[in-house]
Amino acid sequence: MIIRVKIIITFILVLSFIISCNLKHMSLKQDPAKSSYSSTPSKEQNHDLLSFIVLDNKFKSGELRMINEMFSKYDSLQFGSSYEPFRRFFGGDSVEYLTDYLKKRIKYFVRHSEEKLQQQYSGDGWKGIGAYYMHDWLQNIFDPYSQIIQTKINGKTVNIDRPRHGVITSGPAFFDTSIDVLERIGILTHEARHSDCPTRPTDQVAYYLFNFPDQINTSYWSCVNVHAACNDNDEGRACDKITWGSYAVSFIYDAKIYMDCLSCTESEKQTANLSAKTYWNSRFYINPLSGTPNTSSFDESE
Repeated sequence: MIIRVKIIITFILVLSFIISCNLKHMSLKQDPAKSSYSSTPSKEQNHDLLSFIVLDNKFKSGELRMINEMFSKYDSLQFGSSYEPFRRFFGGDSVEYLTDYLKKRIKYFVRHSEEKLQQQYSGDGWKGIGAYYMHDWLQNIFDPYSQIIQTKINGKTVNIDRPRHGVITSGPAFFDTSIDVLERIGILTHEARHSDCPTRPTDQVAYYLFNFPDQINTSYWSCVNVHAACNDNDEGRACDKITWGSYAVSFIYDAKIYMDCLSCTESEKQTANLSAKTYWNSRFYINPLSGTPNTSSFDESE
């Protein structure tokens, strides 16, 4: 009789423990703070961006150190959920949405040769980072007799035949020690926007986008998000005439760092705030965040 009572008591205790665990599990699943929109992403939510990008083997050791420092900083980023324009453009609040955006647009990070820099720029022209090849695929549309533009990266031939070929190039200025690590990530984010082209352009549109973008309606500029010369006639500075362009993305990124970065220092936030204000006051002809952003590209599923 005593043994039977002990068995019953043991059974009741085990059953109570199981019920308790199930109730706890259910409460966790129902807690919105544990959802994918959590303001503090867990360590399991890996956004190791560097693992998705091929680095040019021509980078020098000091440059590689700075690149690894940049991506290490990126891996540590944590965002909150209070900045609405970031959510509108990237689709969500956490760093993972920024990672998804970059993964689709940056596949190769290439060291710009001095020869190509001299071809592209004259004098003391800008030698930072850019979508050097981003416009070149347009030439294949309006010039059917031209050969497909190609580049070799670590011995592999990469065709420059679509907007999302994923090749981003860097020059000496990108490794200037005065540039903040978070600013380098912002530059990547800006250049990635140039690989978006919602509609395949006609031969004529491609010709003007490549050569004379100011001579066609700005409605076509969403293909590669063309810049315009700024109103102050400073030929060394570019501005956006369209909404949600590359400089809008730069502004959104910096504003997000300032307002919503949970892992950034106060100094890093203030640097981003200053940068965001500079963009807002000097890079736009119109309100850059009006309307609905289009982040698609016609070749995304090709």
